[in-house]
Amino acid sequence: MKISSTLVSITNFILVWAGTSSGLALPARPLYLTPRSTLSASSRRSLTTTLLLNAPAFQDPSNSSNTIAAFEAFDFITQPNLTPITGLVNNTLNTLGLGDVGNKLTTAVDRLKLFAAVGVPAVHVDVDVAGCTGNGGGTVELPRTGVKDLGVVSANVSIGSCAAASSRSISASVANPATNASTMIFPSLPSGFGIISDIDDTIKVSDVLNTSLLIQNTLFNDPVPVSGMPELYGALAESLAITSSSSPNEGGIIPPQFIYLSGSPIQLYPFLTSFLQSTFPPSTQGPLLLQNFSVTDPTLILNSFGDGGSGQGKIDYKVGQINNINGMYPDKSFLAIGDSTEKDPEVYGLSFNIHGGSFIKCIWIHVVDGANNTDARFAAAFEGVPQERIRLYKDEDIAGLKDVNVQGGSC
Repeated sequence: MKISSTLVSITNFILVWAGTSSGLALPARPLYLTPRSTLSASSRRSLTTTLLLNAPAFQDPSNSSNTIAAFEAFDFITQPNLTPITGLVNNTLNTLGLGDVGNKLTTAVDRLKLFAAVGVPAVHVDVDVAGCTGNGGGTVELPRTGVKDLGVVSANVSIGSCAAASSRSISASVANPATNASTMIFPSLPSGFGIISDIDDTIKVSDVLNTSLLIQNTLFNDPVPVSGMPELYGALAESLAITSSSSPNEGGIIPPQFIYLSGSPIQLYPFLTSFLQSTFPPSTQGPLLLQNFSVTDPTLILNSFGDGGSGQGKIDYKVGQINNINGMYPDKSFLAIGDSTEKDPEVYGLSFNIHGGSFIKCIWIHVVDGANNTDARFAAAFEGVPQERIRLYKDEDIAGLKDVNVQGGSC
């Protein structure tokens, strides 16, 4: 793995942080709050914080007036004072050879803090959904967080009939005054178009192939978009909108559903969603799907950066998520956009062969200098995919992509 040696220092720091800043010794198995049998649900709830991720929503196949949201939440022990660990971060930076980054220490701590979060099992997360009633709408209850999933709960839950279901988003918040967690739900009809987009080196400059730059861009630097991508996605939001009599929207418009699919860990959700919201147009906002990692397993943290060696775990994860997307929107046609630094060609090629060309309409791959961009690699990745469905593009090609008539059948 190309960055494992440099990330060992970060991993050790995180493990020390999890074990010392909370005054707890790190056990061999996952660390959790006091067992359920000795602490009431209300007590557990008062000691925890919830991260509520934004969620895709889709039409109930058995009841078209009902909306189902694919919720994901992470419930964890509220963070302690982070001041004592500043010195540890500084030592880690010196080990990595990055020198004095001054005020960026605060940024690094803020982005790392969820890696030290201690998941809490057996907690119900109640979510208030604006403008939804009946069939579970209004306030909905997610299943209990589990031990196996390290305080994370993922569930498809009915949010009922929603007055805002025809809009691009619905607001939602955790129904607990002790936690200030809110998010957006992104509903979309089964038909129309969508965009499945990677993040690192597809729309955000991450420099996955350069160890030092990757760490700096992930932990310290302000995120920078790949030049031209916010404008391109804004153009796609317009060009991939369709008109249908089945749409409740004004004018019968069905806007494309943007779904951001990354192999990055769930702990980077605040950082990445802030980047999307501050950099990309409102018409391109959508759910951000990330992997669940445990701080008690260092190899998972290491594999969450870079290509993870063979990258098979990342392929399996992304293909699994695309399978889920197909279940939500079986009649949509998706433009899949990724890059060549990791496994997007293999993921999208496999997904095309699983679901067919009606679901994966086009595949666009950002060809990044220094990656494996050989003809042999792409031929293997796209075996079974018609050549006219594939577009390999470089930085200088991005400005012209807005002129490709994907809705008309071009790729």
